[in-house]
Amino acid sequence: MQLIPWILLKQAITIQGDGTRPDTPVTMPNRVFQLLMEAALKGQAFDEKQYLVSNPDVARSVREGKYPSGRDHFVSTGYYEDRPLGDAGFEEEWYLRRYPDVKKAVLMGECMSGHVHFTGSGVREWRSPNKAAEPDILRWHLAVTESVKSRQASPPLQPRRARQAPVAQVKANSK
Repeated sequence: MQLIPWILLKQAITIQGDGTRPDTPVTMPNRVFQLLMEAALKGQAFDEKQYLVSNPDVARSVREGKYPSGRDHFVSTGYYEDRPLGDAGFEEEWYLRRYPDVKKAVLMGECMSGHVHFTGSGVREWRSPNKAAEPDILRWHLAVTESVKSRQASPPLQPRRARQAPVAQVKANSK
């Protein structure tokens, strides 16, 4: 998917400040958010065959012409249904070396494989499927956990005379 120039994109979104700080609140229409997510999801490594095998309902929908492909389903619907990508990009040997606790669980028969661990709980534990993805996983982890912490923190008390304008929150407007 082709991204539009920043000067055009920033016309559709509201950014408090210059937008270069990681904690700058951004508000955007849901349609803009959906297009940004579509661009990101289309760039993901994707195993079409495994996705269709893992999701027989999607395979049936593709056969019936409701979706052109499993990837199209994943981008438009599957990601938001928390369906896994499949095996694309997963490196079993690297994963077991990187996460010795998982290797121990596999050796002790507590888990069938590193891949089973990753798709079951590893992905939600911020573990990386391969070495190349590790920096991105770390960046996402920091961004998401910082965002969650800032939403949970209580706002400082403001003196009555020093009222401040409300701060826009990061959100995607519903359709």
